[in-house]
Amino acid sequence: MRNKTQNSGDPDAFEAAFFDFIQKESLINKGDTVLVAYSGGIDSSVLLHLLHVFKKEFAIKLILAYFNHRLRGDESEDEEKFIKKTGVNYGIPLEIGTGDVLGAAKERGLSTQVSARFLRYDFFQKSAEKYDADKIATGHNYDDQAETVLMRFLQGSGIKGMRGIPVKRESYIRPLLWARRSEITKYADSKGICYFEDSSNIKTGYLRNQIRLEILPYLRKELGTNLDRILLNHGQRFQNVYELIDDLTVQAFDSSAVTREKDKIILDIASFKGYFKILQQSVLSECFKKLGETGNSLNFLYALSVLEFINGTFKRKYMYIFNGLYVYKDKNYVTIYREQNPSFEQFVEIGRKYSFDEDNFHFQSRVLGIELDAANHSISEYKQTYKRWDEIIDRRKLVEPLVLRTWKQGDRFKPLGMQQSKKLSDFFTDVKIPMHIKKQRPILVDQKKIVWVCGLRIDDRVKVTKNTKEIVGLKYTEV
Repeated sequence: MRNKTQNSGDPDAFEAAFFDFIQKESLINKGDTVLVAYSGGIDSSVLLHLLHVFKKEFAIKLILAYFNHRLRGDESEDEEKFIKKTGVNYGIPLEIGTGDVLGAAKERGLSTQVSARFLRYDFFQKSAEKYDADKIATGHNYDDQAETVLMRFLQGSGIKGMRGIPVKRESYIRPLLWARRSEITKYADSKGICYFEDSSNIKTGYLRNQIRLEILPYLRKELGTNLDRILLNHGQRFQNVYELIDDLTVQAFDSSAVTREKDKIILDIASFKGYFKILQQSVLSECFKKLGETGNSLNFLYALSVLEFINGTFKRKYMYIFNGLYVYKDKNYVTIYREQNPSFEQFVEIGRKYSFDEDNFHFQSRVLGIELDAANHSISEYKQTYKRWDEIIDRRKLVEPLVLRTWKQGDRFKPLGMQQSKKLSDFFTDVKIPMHIKKQRPILVDQKKIVWVCGLRIDDRVKVTKNTKEIVGLKYTEV
């Protein structure tokens, strides 16, 4: 922690610039509740101080929100103590959160930093909802902006990422984005503002720290101090291009998407391919976003990979993208979906109707006849008589009770009319059932083996024959 009192700048001018920037960018409205995303560092400490200075003038209510990543042992605990003391000193409500950063990183296949950011921003959002906050203020500054543009370039970000840090996005505002880090430090020193120094900020194991501590200082030395302005100008140009592409992407998505569900989006290939490649990539990125991948900075690169798959001559029809997302293509459509593992298992009684609303289907069975009159009627005539049923089977060949469940690895059955059994996965391939659908297709089984792949084929052993004594009708309806 540091508490310097030397004044090497003009604090009044700094405060005036802060106030003017907020007014110019329309960041805060009178009467707003502003949640300050507080880390205890110098930037967020100066931000908190300035918002407190202008609290009456803006007629705002302040809330502090701090997320403890618990990645620095005792230092993390000391930091939290400092945060609590700060909240008391300012007399501001404080919300503290924490989470398993390393566990979330492993589960999602993310870096520690990206995982920390995801959990941190999720906490800020929930805290804002709890206090009904109008704005969430972060302490990003001018230097952060230059670092971000260069970092995004090195990471291969698309146009959206190359914009850098927006001054405002939804409820998030960055009131210090105009200020150099050196100016912020001078102001903190002149006002004796206490802050907590995060030791991880001086470690070059993270790309952003490498850029801040090594790469940018070297480039400034070699190319001149105007480098930061050049980077920010590039960021603004990308912002202008992004706004245009964003509007066109909405139009392209609306005309290409024929199905939009929580875990699945289907695009019409002909319509999709009618747009320029950059819009195709943007549409795919939009698909990822709508399927829940809102915080992934690599969406654009994944979109490029999917685009190559769609336009390529690959024999395979499926490709794993990332984070449980897959793409499936056929002649006319491209399906992007999140793999679901519906694991339902339900005992069913003959003679009852069942509604599986969460899985979007109904199932019904009923005893239709006690004995076949094989001498006077053929089996095909009985099927015609009971045509309102999807299938008719021989009850005496069942080993009850019956169970409706999802497909399992290794499932086999003998499709009606075949001499040999086959893997259910091979059967799905034969009848051209996509992977994302086969895992949701209900299977009717008895205590012995598969009875019916619902809506597709019964097992040959339960078929109705001239010796059948009791007929059962089966019906499967998707809703």
